[in-house]
Parts: sequence; structure tokens; C-alpha cells
Amino acid sequence: MFRWHHGSKQPQFFWEKNMIRILVFILIVCYSTIAFSLEHEKEILTLSECLRIAQQKNPGLLTYREDLIALQHKEESLFREMLPDVSLSWSGREVYENNNDSYSLSIKINQNLFQGKRSYTSWKIGGLEKKRSALELTRQYQQITCRVKKAWYELLEKKELLNEANKSLERLKQHASNARHFFKEGWIWRTDVLEAEVKVARGEQAKIIAENDVARACARLNSLMHRDVNNKIIIKDKLTWIKNEWSYEKAKAFSINNRPDLLKAKIDLEKNISALVIERSSFYPNISASTSWTKSDKTMDMHDGDEDIAAQINASWSIWEWGKTNESIAAAKARIRQSKLLIKQLEDQLSLEIQEAWLSVQEAEKKVQVLEKALKQGDENYRVNIIRYRERLGTAKDVLEAQDLLTSTRKDHISALSEYLSSMANLDYAIGMKKYDIYK
Repeated sequence: MFRWHHGSKQPQFFWEKNMIRILVFILIVCYSTIAFSLEHEKEILTLSECLRIAQQKNPGLLTYREDLIALQHKEESLFREMLPDVSLSWSGREVYENNNDSYSLSIKINQNLFQGKRSYTSWKIGGLEKKRSALELTRQYQQITCRVKKAWYELLEKKELLNEANKSLERLKQHASNARHFFKEGWIWRTDVLEAEVKVARGEQAKIIAENDVARACARLNSLMHRDVNNKIIIKDKLTWIKNEWSYEKAKAFSINNRPDLLKAKIDLEKNISALVIERSSFYPNISASTSWTKSDKTMDMHDGDEDIAAQINASWSIWEWGKTNESIAAAKARIRQSKLLIKQLEDQLSLEIQEAWLSVQEAEKKVQVLEKALKQGDENYRVNIIRYRERLGTAKDVLEAQDLLTSTRKDHISALSEYLSSMANLDYAIGMKKYDIYK
């Protein structure tokens, strides 16, 4: 059996040992928390994740969402205006010179019975305004989606161009090293070495520019996601070809039925037709009914007071307003004709936008196909010139020209693919293809 004796240092050693264990445990927990936070900050983003963040945090988009919420409440308010309203009133009067005090309590209910469909039509217009706001919000979702996609493709483009700048710099450095070796052997002139070293310096400058282009693209994407522009964006995606499934006729037919701009114009037409109904309501009388219960007494508790129940119907009719109603009706009809003309104008504009977007996709697609062939030829040309230079059958200038041609062709191919994907995003935006759950 283990025992501690008086004056022994073992208890002190026991506590010191446990304190060390506790401190180590705390340090491990803190390190794990910090590491988790850093990993979370370095989270790899995808296009869908960027779209989700932008749709949830973009301030411009949130303003339209708040406008929709306000119009939802306004519609409910207009509906409640058609319901009866109840009012409660109390009055008291005290006279100190004589005992002639009086107190009264009344409850009154009012209900509009007929206003020429004015209240109902106002509520209907409130519903149309809510639908119009929902379409505006949908269009803003489509716009932010298009902008995020284009910023994403731009970031991928700039990263791949930076990667190509690094590869180009490595090729130039390798050529400069070969040139220095050949010069030592007496196979080439010193001017070839100097030219190779100048090309290396220009390659380093191109790399710096490419790095800054990546930083700018990150800043633009961060701005759309309402994040600090200096936040790092870690991605692993690359520019990938997406086949275009749209024909012009199919895109136009889909857009006419789904484009929010055109649907908003049709709602404006419905609003103006409803406004005409409201203007015509002035030709009809206004009829309302009310009922009230009143109790009065000389004492405040009103136990023995008199009760009175009354009901009444009120009617009023404006029979002459010097042609004011007719002029208002004529103005409402003019706005209806204007709305119909705006719909036709939007249909023409929509057809033009679809055609321009679709032609841009076709142009970018053909450009990519041409540059894919040129890229294969550029690779082969560079490979052949390298072999000829090593065998001393070609000059350093031939290698540098082949290197420049290969680098420019690769950059053109990357930019063309990014342009194609961006034009696809523009086509989707012009079509108004995607719908969103805007009430979330």
C-alpha cells in the first residue's frame, strides 16, 4: 500500500505534474481552434459557392428584397382596408358648481359596402406591384449571377495566364542557360546571350503583371460577394468548355415567356387597366353602413346608465365635377395604349439582345476552335526549333520567336475560352433562363 509521509515532496510533485498536463491540453485545444479557423478562412471556393454568397450578402440585391417585403405588407394593408373597422371612445364631463356630471362610452363599427370596386381594385393593384417587385428581384438575381460568373471566369483566366507566364519564364530561363553554355563553347555570338537575358527580364515583368491581374480579379469577385477586397480566394477549378445547347429560335421563344423585363411590362399594363377601373368608380355612389352601442351615465362606473344601440346607412354621390372624371378616364386610357406600345418595343429589343448574345457565343466558339488548332501547331513549332537549336541547325532568334509565338497562342486560347464562357453567361442573362426562390 502506497502512503505519503509527513514532510515528503511527492504531493508537490504530483500537482506539478498534473498542472503540466492541463497546460499542454489547453495549448492543444487553442492550437486546434486556430488551425480550424485558418483552414476555414482558406476554404476552397467553387462557382456555386460564390453564387450562394453573393445572393445572400450582396447589398444591391438585398435592397430589392426589402422592397419586395415592403410591398407584401402593403398588399396585406390594402386587403384589411376592405374589412370593417371598430372604434372605441370614452368621454367624461364634471361640473363642480352643480351635480350635472356626465360620462359616455361608445363602440362603433363601420363598413364600406360599395365604392365602385375602388377598394378591391386598389388591393388588386397592390398584388400586381408585389409581383412586379418579385420580377425585379428575379432580374437582379439573374444580373448578379451573370456578373459573378463573368468575374469567376475572369479569375480563372488570370490564374491560368499567370501559370502560363511562369511556364514561359521557365522556358526563357532554360534557353538563356543553353545560350550561355553554347557561348562558352564558342558556338554562338554574345549578342544571342544578351537577347536571351533581355527576354528573361521581359518574362519576369510579364509575371508581375499577371500576378497583379489575378489580385484585381480577386478584388472584383470579393466585391460582388460583399467581402474584403484583399481576401484571398483559393480555387482549384480550371476553364472548362461548356457546350451551347441554345439555338436562336429556341432562346427567343424561351425568353418571351420568361424574361422578367417583358413580364414586368405586362404587369404594368394590368395595373393601368385596373387604374382605369378606379377612375370609372367616380361615376358610382359610395355606400357605407355603421352601427354603434353607447352607454351614458352621471357616474363614472356607469352601472345605472342609459344604453343606446343605433344603425345607419350612408350614401353619397358626386353628380357634377365639370368633366374631371372624363379627363381622368382619358388619361388612364392613354397610359394603357402606352403600355401596349412599350411591350412591343421590349419584344423588339429582346429579340435584338438575344441575337447579339447568341452571335457572340458563336463567334467566341469558333475562335476557340481555331486557336486549339493553332496551339497544336505552336507546340510542334517550338519543339522543332528547340531540337534544331540544340543540333546547331537553328539560331537563338528562331527559338525566341517560336517561344513568343507559343506563349501568345496559349494566352489567346485561354482568353478565348474565358470569353466564350462569359458570352454564355451573357446569353443566359439575356434569355432570363434561371428562376430563383426569391421569398427565402
